[in-house]
Amino acid sequence: LLASLKVSAIKIRSTLAVVYSATGNELKQRPLMSNACQSLKTALNCEVAQIFLVDWQRGLLEFYASGAGKKIRVPLSDGGIAANVAMEGKLVNVSVASDDPHFGKTLDDEYRSRPVIAAPMINESSPNHEIFGVAVARAKRGNSVFDQHDVILLESLAAVTARTLSNFYRYRDDVLSLKRVLTAQDHYIELLTTAESLSSVIDKDKLFEMIMSRSSKLVSADRCSLFT
Repeated sequence: LLASLKVSAIKIRSTLAVVYSATGNELKQRPLMSNACQSLKTALNCEVAQIFLVDWQRGLLEFYASGAGKKIRVPLSDGGIAANVAMEGKLVNVSVASDDPHFGKTLDDEYRSRPVIAAPMINESSPNHEIFGVAVARAKRGNSVFDQHDVILLESLAAVTARTLSNFYRYRDDVLSLKRVLTAQDHYIELLTTAESLSSVIDKDKLFEMIMSRSSKLVSADRCSLFT
């Protein structure tokens, strides 16, 4: 059993090493979101592009602020145009943001007099094609409005971004699952190794020292005490 666990642990470590070398060890969502927003901003020639993720369970919109990149959470009730697009699942394109009946001061007020276009992001791999995000572009450059070409472009980019994020979440979950399995196997290996070592130790002081050393390692503690 111990030998097979060690072989399995080696294989898992090798798999993780290959995955990390191919992906740059990147399991963070923020850089992916930042790149997606920059692509939207360039493609639609606008001043601001945002990706909002929907947390239906907690009733929140989540997005990363520009600059420091801090994650911001806003209740759906205060989410304005983006929240309505998420709930209705329909694209919105208005020449003046404040004219939209779902205009909200929390997210929409800074560009209230400028055009805004927003499209739902759908998780096509989910059973019910759940909406899990909204792509928003604000303030078309040149004081113009978003036209039909921009509508088609945003819908296409929103679909691509949705697939990219869905794949990212699956990849991240798979890697984290592998890490959990590896951690569990490492603990089993340590326990079995300890059991084998204890069976060969006769001196009581050495036995106690080994028990405390292995116990500290298993629970990642700085020190361990044994009271008899």
